[in-house]
Amino acid sequence: MIVKVMWGPFVKLARFSPPTAAALLLGLTTVIGPGAVDSYAASGVPLPIAHFAHMVVDAPHGHLFISGGAGTDGILVTDLDGGNPTTIGGEPGATGLALSVDGSELYAALPDQDAIAAISTENLTESARHGTGAGTHPDSLAVAGGTLWFGYGTAGAGAGAGGIGSVDGSGAVTLRQDSGTWTAPPMLATTPTPSGVLAAAVQTGDTSAFVTYRAEAGALTRQAAKALPVPGLSDFAVTADGQHLAVSSSARPSDARYRTSDLTADGRFAMPLAAKAVAVAPDGTVAGCGCTYAFAAFPETGESYYNEYAYDSPLSLAAHGLAWAPDGSRLYAVEADASGGAPTLRTARDPETAWVRSTDVRPLLRSPPARPTRSGRASTRPSASVPGNP
Repeated sequence: MIVKVMWGPFVKLARFSPPTAAALLLGLTTVIGPGAVDSYAASGVPLPIAHFAHMVVDAPHGHLFISGGAGTDGILVTDLDGGNPTTIGGEPGATGLALSVDGSELYAALPDQDAIAAISTENLTESARHGTGAGTHPDSLAVAGGTLWFGYGTAGAGAGAGGIGSVDGSGAVTLRQDSGTWTAPPMLATTPTPSGVLAAAVQTGDTSAFVTYRAEAGALTRQAAKALPVPGLSDFAVTADGQHLAVSSSARPSDARYRTSDLTADGRFAMPLAAKAVAVAPDGTVAGCGCTYAFAAFPETGESYYNEYAYDSPLSLAAHGLAWAPDGSRLYAVEADASGGAPTLRTARDPETAWVRSTDVRPLLRSPPARPTRSGRASTRPSASVPGNP
């Protein structure tokens, strides 16, 4: 249940378990939601890798997969608390990571090897390696429409230096799946649960070139292509319903939502996105921040946020450093220093459940005006006004 909590002039959306929400609305003196206890790891877990590249959560097998990019020789594997680290060796320079639709395989891009590795999530051993061609340097990965897609090419090499390729179920690799021209390896993104939506982007000076696709039967159909006012592109994500893009830029923070159908600005997110990473949970909750030394969990639209988590300087959120557990119960973040070193994992538990403490004054219950749901029908949610400070 989501209620609106007011502390003096401040308004904050908060998601509570039904018993907690009921207690709040009944005006109990003190109400503490489940997110109040151990909601954020008090101290980070240093990761035994020199640098951080990407992270994937494999909850069914109890794994976090973490790659370190150039200069590393394997993929770090930990449990869901960041403990019991081990390494999948023989995967030099692994960068982009993605899980297969059924979760049985982890895909890892190996730019220096011009290959993509397929690794069993059950026994943590490589089951196949797909060569992508000399000089392709595959980097970003995404699974959409039942096919593995990869952005490839050489950064800074000019027009035609990048492209989008695919690996089908038989292991066959196809390059130039998009007829357009890319000036660098495109960054790819798709929805948090399987769909046919794929998006790609490359920074081009003070703007970033975005293209959205429909992925189906091993082929891509362009939906829209547009240069968006996004300098300093560090990460982007597709919303859970596949309808919008969430784009993060530290150089020009924005809360604009861009439609995947035509890349036109369409409404606003609950918060601007300025941090180096952004991630969307399967239930639609967004993780990101309009800041440098923190990250937040917030609804796609609406007011304010559920929870915000700060770092201890000089560490800050790493590019691509946010990932959700599939059930939304945990939000993982990797922080690093200014050079990208000293990567440290932090875990936010129950990130969508905020705590609240009321006063002895019985809350005033109010009914907000009806508002449309995604189905187009109006709905109302009770809200609680709590006088005083938390």
